[in-house]
Amino acid sequence: MAAPRRPAPKTYTTSWPDKHATDPAADAIRLTVLALLAATKGRSIRDVAREVGVNHGSLARLVSGDAWPDARTIALIESGLKQSIWPLTRPSGTHTQRPNK
Repeated sequence: MAAPRRPAPKTYTTSWPDKHATDPAADAIRLTVLALLAATKGRSIRDVAREVGVNHGSLARLVSGDAWPDARTIALIESGLKQSIWPLTRPSGTHTQRPNK
């Protein structure tokens, strides 16, 4: 029997990716998307996907909040962009974006 599908990250907020998500994991993905968008500097999803070695459909689903990324995807994006996009976790369990360098 297959495991039940979990709701997409965007379902935990009223405005993806602009508003805080009620689920801490979904909010971490939301902040990751914001950092990714800032790091791409207006380039197309297809161009960024090619640059970092990720399928463009997977990257598009991440950005739209329709999919949960796996660790490999995040690692490839960070390695390809040469910067962190995963948010910091605070001791309280909340997340914050990493400062830009």
